[in-house]
Amino acid sequence: LDSLDITELFIEVEKVYNIKISLEALEAIRSFQGLNDYLIKTILPLKK
Repeated sequence: LDSLDITELFIEVEKVYNIKISLEALEAIRSFQGLNDYLIKTILPLKK
């Protein structure tokens, strides 16, 4: 499972739901990308 690209995800959400997500919200969410990477590297291997 690759790291989720949160920016691409939100672009898709904007297309599907025809909404705009503010840049401020996007920047705040992007700051969680490191946490996402950490969870993928530490939690997923435990499930194998």
